[in-house]
Amino acid sequence: MIHETEDFSEAISFNPEVAYKHIIALYLVLFIFTSCNTGQLKSKSSTSPKKSEIESTKPNTWISLKEKETIDGYTKLNGHIYGGEIACDVKPLDGIDVPTFQVLAGTKYAKDKNHVYYPIRISCIDYTDCGVCYYADIVIADADPATFVYLDKEYAIDNGHVYFRGEPIKGAESKTFKVIDGPEYFFFAKDRNKVYYFNHYFSEADAESFYFDREHPLNVISAYEHVYIVADKHNHWEFRPPGQFKKINVDGDHKL
Repeated sequence: MIHETEDFSEAISFNPEVAYKHIIALYLVLFIFTSCNTGQLKSKSSTSPKKSEIESTKPNTWISLKEKETIDGYTKLNGHIYGGEIACDVKPLDGIDVPTFQVLAGTKYAKDKNHVYYPIRISCIDYTDCGVCYYADIVIADADPATFVYLDKEYAIDNGHVYFRGEPIKGAESKTFKVIDGPEYFFFAKDRNKVYYFNHYFSEADAESFYFDREHPLNVISAYEHVYIVADKHNHWEFRPPGQFKKINVDGDHKL
């Protein structure tokens, strides 16, 4: 045994490159083994609700939640529907018809056979040992779940109303309402009579000819600034969210 040990030592000192390779290989094996075990432990001990892939959901595809599944903050748990975080003994949403409850992933809109829902008001409570934010006001008054349709840019309609982020837009006509295509933070729409930005009425614009002048050089779309040039047959405006309009000439100079 002593002889074998002496031979082994001599082999290592004589072939340092071989020994180094053996040590590296041993570290790799230990790393892989540890990583696999850690992943298995995490998957076994995890009890948090599953997250659905919003990217794979087509527009106006309503999804019924599975047990422990969360979409857009709505969670089905123990036969109830929760909105927001589930902590601090927060209660499930009241008045939900769970068997018919569905979520339109990526929009925060939901519905059952009786109502249409949106997190209109979110309440946050901060206790000494616990904090939670939950959906406090979600029912969209007078919305018809049977005819409710999501359009785009957080606008939606039903048979007689137009909504933006769950709030009705007074005076908007659902039958002729259209969302104007634009960049990520461009929220303009119109019906046959009026132009809207967010849920506000833009009274100066002509609805029939109103458009987003996407090729105008004064458009600024960046991580730090958003400036959009909108126009109708009479005027051009520089719009800065959330509600600043300035008339400009076609060449970009501001009008007085």
